[in-house]
Amino acid sequence: MHLCWFKFHIPRHAFILWLAIKGRLRTMDRMYDHEGPRICNLCSLEDETHEHLFFNCRFSHEVWAWLTSKHQTPWPNYRWPDLIQWGAVTYKSKSLFPSLVARLTLAASVYCIWMERNQRVFKATYRSARRTAEEAHEVLRTYLLGLNIPEAIQDNWFVP
Repeated sequence: MHLCWFKFHIPRHAFILWLAIKGRLRTMDRMYDHEGPRICNLCSLEDETHEHLFFNCRFSHEVWAWLTSKHQTPWPNYRWPDLIQWGAVTYKSKSLFPSLVARLTLAASVYCIWMERNQRVFKATYRSARRTAEEAHEVLRTYLLGLNIPEAIQDNWFVP
């Protein structure tokens, strides 16, 4: 799938995104089938499922909204499977910088949300949604600077 695996993907981001798309991350609903706590550790409002965790959760929505605004990458507010299908069709271009940024943004947001969730579950450390989004942006900014893509420099994408 070209939303995960493409020429300039970040391997750890692509792998977590691929697992999320397949519904194979160990979310609370998968760890506790019928017993035990299933509440989302990011918002504490609903059960943690793939559908909830990636972009329906209030925390994730804030991360997603900040990143897509900052990166000027429009993604509609669809259910998780529909969003992936829409992205696969819309951002299939391999040569356009905006398509690259959109795919990297999706992968980085999923990765950073998953890492924040794991920090909360396993280490009881908490960051704000804004800080999580800023960290994802800095990772992408540094990565793209290293690629030295002329389109990115011309578009002033790297302005903090």
